[in-house]
Amino acid sequence: MKNDPENKWVLLRIASNSLQAEWMKSLLQESQIEVILLNKQDSSYLLGEIELYVQDSNFLRAQSTLNKSESES
Repeated sequence: MKNDPENKWVLLRIASNSLQAEWMKSLLQESQIEVILLNKQDSSYLLGEIELYVQDSNFLRAQSTLNKSESES
């Protein structure tokens, strides 16, 4: 991952659990979209959220990929 100021990482979605976050990450990676997961859950109680970040240039494509998958299920 290059630190390119023109292509910054932006928040795409927030998942409530690791299964949901990994599912979204997998869908995006299948579409050749790089994803970063930022786990903000408490390790003892698993309370909190997991944030999914994509590069700004891939935001619309990533959003479309997830929306399409969600509408098919």
